[in-house]
Amino acid sequence: MNRVIALCVLLLAAVLGYLHIDSRPAWAPFTPPEPIEIAASVEESVDSPQASNSLKPSKTLTPTKPLAINLQADWLPDTDAPSVHAASLIALKDGAVRAFWFAGSREGAPDVVINSSVFDPRAARWSAPTVVMSRVSAEKGLSRYIAKLGNPVPARMADGRMQLFFVTVSIGGWAGSSISSVISDDEGLTWTKPQRLIASPLINLSTLVKSPALQFSDGRLGLPAYHEWIGRFGELLRIQDGQIIDKRRMSSGRGAIQP
Repeated sequence: MNRVIALCVLLLAAVLGYLHIDSRPAWAPFTPPEPIEIAASVEESVDSPQASNSLKPSKTLTPTKPLAINLQADWLPDTDAPSVHAASLIALKDGAVRAFWFAGSREGAPDVVINSSVFDPRAARWSAPTVVMSRVSAEKGLSRYIAKLGNPVPARMADGRMQLFFVTVSIGGWAGSSISSVISDDEGLTWTKPQRLIASPLINLSTLVKSPALQFSDGRLGLPAYHEWIGRFGELLRIQDGQIIDKRRMSSGRGAIQP
């Protein structure tokens, strides 16, 4: 009798799981790049009567010279930490750039904190670094023991707010990681209480982030992640309103991490 009941429960769970998977919204394409202005000018010139009656090529058909991109390499502001790792950037609404990185005595040490600083392109200098998250503040916000943290990844939400993803570990090494995030309404000056993301039904372990997020055309975020416990493979997490609603495997096996 117990076996029959167990079999019925398993069948019911399978049906509910199938319905849950089947009810997930379809994946939207990524947001396309900004249209090139020269394409619009070409279409306008071709449709105009002057262009159709003249055999001479119009000046508007001549492609303009590509804009020169001035790349600049610079050091992040010094925090006197012996170990600095996993820097990431995000453009701010006023044209400045905010950087995030984690620093401490060594990678995975209890004194590691996530720092942030803003680069002003007009003044060509960094602001004084501030601490966004420490191990102690992560413990208080998540109400759980945190042994170490790292890998900050900023992203722009559909409503314009900034979301910062980072990795926390409660036990073991990086294979025991999970993803948490905070949200800012003022371009990184203040942050909400950290919230843990559920990326795996198996005690939610061994999901890490490192690469920048992508935006879908429906406003949802695509966050590259990777798994490194038992197997090593990449995943793409689909995020809506700060929560993971779906994910897709990007690779398999034991040799691919940090997509």
